[in-house]
Amino acid sequence: MHLAEHARRDPDSLALVVADTGLRMTYGELDDRSARVAGLLQHAGLREGDVVALLTENSVLSAEVYWAAMRRGLSFTPVDHSLGVEEIAYVINDSGARALFISESMSELAGSLAALTPHVEVRFVRGSGIEHHEDYEGALSSASVSVGDTWNGSELVYSAGTTGRPKGVRPLGVYGAAPDDRAGPARHIAPCCGITANTVCLCAMPLYEPTSLQAFVAVQMAGGTVVTLAEPSAEAVLGAIGRYRGSHALCSVRVLSEMAGLPRATRARYDLSSLTLVIHTAAPCPAEVKRELLEWLGPIVCEFYGAAEGNGLTFITGMEWLRKPGSVGRSVLGTVRVCDADGHELPEGRVGLVYFDRPGRSFAYSNAPELTRSVMHPWRENWTTMGDIGYLEDGYLFLVDRKEFALTKDEGVVYPREVEDVLAEHPVIADVAVVGMHDGQEQLRLRAVIRAADGTDVGPVLARELIEHVSDRIAHWKVPDKVDFVRELPRVTTGKLIKRKVAAHYTVIDSVAV
Repeated sequence: MHLAEHARRDPDSLALVVADTGLRMTYGELDDRSARVAGLLQHAGLREGDVVALLTENSVLSAEVYWAAMRRGLSFTPVDHSLGVEEIAYVINDSGARALFISESMSELAGSLAALTPHVEVRFVRGSGIEHHEDYEGALSSASVSVGDTWNGSELVYSAGTTGRPKGVRPLGVYGAAPDDRAGPARHIAPCCGITANTVCLCAMPLYEPTSLQAFVAVQMAGGTVVTLAEPSAEAVLGAIGRYRGSHALCSVRVLSEMAGLPRATRARYDLSSLTLVIHTAAPCPAEVKRELLEWLGPIVCEFYGAAEGNGLTFITGMEWLRKPGSVGRSVLGTVRVCDADGHELPEGRVGLVYFDRPGRSFAYSNAPELTRSVMHPWRENWTTMGDIGYLEDGYLFLVDRKEFALTKDEGVVYPREVEDVLAEHPVIADVAVVGMHDGQEQLRLRAVIRAADGTDVGPVLARELIEHVSDRIAHWKVPDKVDFVRELPRVTTGKLIKRKVAAHYTVIDSVAV
């Protein structure tokens, strides 16, 4: 069911809580405010298929603008606020947004964005006094509710940009579809996670992240309660679970890693008796972190693997992961196909390029037809790939690495993730990336870029210890030739590594050839 139906059936049911401020909003209130936002957009002349962009932290504004877009048949584009101002402007311009909403905490960017996004026709900001922007609350207080809502909007989301510029993903076959048929991944998340009207889901991931947005949609389509955190930390998440009796928690790998590292005495301070499921997505979770969480919380830690493209989705429960450690699960949307370089399907156990097979094409990249064609199977256009390398085992998908990260040496192909996983098992490793560098003779050398745990004495002794650790576990030609210790590795807020920036942008503390 969509928002208005829940508002009619149970207007006083709690739709949203902002844990940072304690603000609560019922379905009746959210329905009324989103209808007024839709009225503003209708009055501004936006038509079905037009784009509405949103720049905000997790907040009430996210829900109000999202549901307003759905009511009017518009495309909703949430913008990653961790991007630089020029990247934010790129997303807004590339999407073709006619309307832009900005939260009060992001309002300092409004002036710069106005100059960089001249094609945006209407701009709203929470807070007043910003030239060429309407005050959001003021406009909402005098707005009429929209008329003739179609409830056939969609999401035009952008990838995180970890492998290049953010890519806009436009779902195909959306307009005119019934809301339940249009829900895409959200419709599959709900049954996997047991989401019902009684669900209280703590969303500790940004709602611009596609799977996080789909989880938010799944909960509110079921009539449950979403609890958001704008600045999640491990203890903030644990505290909010106890305070709001959270049944589900959607967390980034960064937050889960913090949780796994908490002392037992700290963990014991929090009441987690209401918690039935912890969900993570968007980035690989280190195996040792997942094992620690499963030992602490029990087999309630589950994982989704998917992408902004929404072309497929896999899911794995905690119990399944214990039987198939390292797997991202079995498909719940689309059929997984693993193919060789020529497009021929491979049997289970063979490593190849991972495709999702859907009955028809499910997406296209915005303003990028060549890019859209590049992710299609050579002769089956409804099979699409996100560039991940993996294999199947008893129907379970295991990811090896991304195709673009694979490194070719004379002895064979090195998948950096394999080396990273081995290094991550060492107790002093806080973060790691393995990249390929060419020496003066154009020979490929492997470099391990490492952030050691706080207080660790980095240098030649530790470098040799780490190389010995790797040498004991994998083939000699996969062992790094060099170790660099850095203060930080570039990651997006969900925890995904921006590997393209590693070689060019990290600051070396100590570089040790081994």
